[in-house]
Amino acid sequence: MSKSSSDSKEFYENLSPVYDRMTRFSQRLDSERAMLAAWRQKYNFATALDAACGTGLHAIALAQLGVKVTATDLSAGMLALARQHASEFKVEIDWLQAPMQELSGRVQGPFDMLFCLGNSLPHLLFADVLVDTLRGFRKLLNPGGHLLLQLVNYDRILKEKQRVIAIHKQDSEEFIRFYDYDPPFVNFNILRIDWSADQPVHRIDTTRLFPYRLSDLERALITARFSHWRVCGDMSARPYDPDTSANLVIVAEC
Repeated sequence: MSKSSSDSKEFYENLSPVYDRMTRFSQRLDSERAMLAAWRQKYNFATALDAACGTGLHAIALAQLGVKVTATDLSAGMLALARQHASEFKVEIDWLQAPMQELSGRVQGPFDMLFCLGNSLPHLLFADVLVDTLRGFRKLLNPGGHLLLQLVNYDRILKEKQRVIAIHKQDSEEFIRFYDYDPPFVNFNILRIDWSADQPVHRIDTTRLFPYRLSDLERALITARFSHWRVCGDMSARPYDPDTSANLVIVAEC
């Protein structure tokens, strides 16, 4: 057994070799593209920034829809895989290694739409950093542009003290995502088990998150001077219910 507790950058560098298998990149691409097509139809955007893009699932789906895409991530390992995927699917994307907090000074905009998906914002551990990051996002948007945020619903998770988030097994690899509670933070753990040998080998990687609730994000959006926003319970734009929704999705207008 091995265990690693790390900051976000190291955490995702460690995970990059298995990330696509854990998140089912190949199996999800078609459905994620269809989901993003619905958002494009609604907001009619031609350019987009995908912040914290991981291995490029949503950036590639957007490019396949004809959107001009810039995508960023703090992990070099994740971006190397994203570039490989873009080459495989023959799409052009501008890639940049940079953390969310620095994008306004390092990315050339503006954009019609800015996506920050996959529960990325909770890696910003302090409210002032969250506000500064949202201000930076706003600077990168065209007037009337939109910011789309997707997090897990921490109103529900904190109420239920949910520990196991997801379990996925593919061939001889098993991935178990779970939380430890360390108020005001949560520790996000990924247990990997390799069943290919006579004896299973396992490793735990851990990083810290701040579990932002809807009220936290609305305060931050107000401070960052977003004008108004829509709240949904998932990326299919179903209504948000703090007690039952799996996700919290916010679309804010610049």
